[in-house]
Amino acid sequence: MFTGDTLQQMESALAPVSAAFVDAGYSFYLVGGVVRDLFLESDSCDVDVTTDALPAQIKALLAPFAANLWTQGERFGTIGAHVEGYDIEITTHRADAYDKHSRKPLVQFGDNIQDDVARRDFTINAMALSLPDRTLFDPYGGQKDLEAKVLRTPLSPSVSFVDDPLRLLRAARFISRFDLTVDPQLLSAAKEFASRIEIVSAERVRQEFERLWAQPEAAEGFAFLSSAGLLDELFTPYKALTEPQKQQARQLATAPISASDAALVRRSGFLWLMRNDAASILKRFKYSNRDIKQTRALLAAMNHTTRTGCDAYHVRKTISELGVNLVADLQHLARNLSEVCGVASAEFFALYEELAQSEDMGDFSLPLSGQEIMTLLGIESGPEVGKAVAILQEHRLRSGPLTAEEATALLQGTAVA
Repeated sequence: MFTGDTLQQMESALAPVSAAFVDAGYSFYLVGGVVRDLFLESDSCDVDVTTDALPAQIKALLAPFAANLWTQGERFGTIGAHVEGYDIEITTHRADAYDKHSRKPLVQFGDNIQDDVARRDFTINAMALSLPDRTLFDPYGGQKDLEAKVLRTPLSPSVSFVDDPLRLLRAARFISRFDLTVDPQLLSAAKEFASRIEIVSAERVRQEFERLWAQPEAAEGFAFLSSAGLLDELFTPYKALTEPQKQQARQLATAPISASDAALVRRSGFLWLMRNDAASILKRFKYSNRDIKQTRALLAAMNHTTRTGCDAYHVRKTISELGVNLVADLQHLARNLSEVCGVASAEFFALYEELAQSEDMGDFSLPLSGQEIMTLLGIESGPEVGKAVAILQEHRLRSGPLTAEEATALLQGTAVA
């Protein structure tokens, strides 16, 4: 059933723990993604286990094999620990019910593996492998679906998406990650219940998009989101785009990711045609201030690169405002926009490369400090110092780097009061 030594290594590391549970009369199942990854021969250090033991019993049985326990999820039935190189979370069988107005389950502990796997999102994640006897529990055909590269839900997709509409976004990620085709019933249900996505928290939506953008090939995932109407539901400015523009946005969101920060480049690309609304979109989905700042800076810089008749001052000013650490991402975004939208920025980057041959485009610092300026000009801290700094900064942008001697001569020959 399983090839390679991944399972053997995992089984060996967890043998004392699984034996303790089985000897105490409890089940011990590897479950979910770890079983899927074993079939795919993919290494994983994160191990999910399900058992019919209750949380207090899990703690007692797991404690002798771990330096410390993680009990943050205890009220949901989960106890975690680090065991022999693996991060392991053991959860009491669940048989949750859902409130239709919330995607948060009403936690109910179960006593059998059937109910536990039935509540999982997709069949490829609804497999369990008991240890130490290696018995596979796969009532919904997850192994066959994995081999056939088909995405289905254990129960009716209508039930699945009504219970937890976050699965609509997770579907896109799994489609891209494992190159899956979509079961027609799943796609039909996704279209029917796309509006349910409104009850998913902004943070979870953001997390799923960031994970999707991190996939090497994300095009099919975005195609699913588009077909299901989820992009229209989530992004009002996107909904207002023409169909050709929507297609361009999706192409930019899934362009090849050789950039240093793929998520930043893809995110910025997706927002390019909605750039006037970019800040409000990012704030809505609770992006960090850093992410918002970098995305806006990249979009603003990209706007500047399209200017015709640009000169050295224009290039230096753009790069100084963006920061040289984001130049590679800007170049990558520019290539994508050129290929997808025909946006021209070759003149800007040709001049940038020319300037980079003779000066450090990553250093726009000044050769004189504020204290040195005050001493030189015999002035106190105040507006005059700011004016002097502005003169030096403007000279740096227009004429390139200057030495301390050149800065001194420039200020001594210029009235700053």
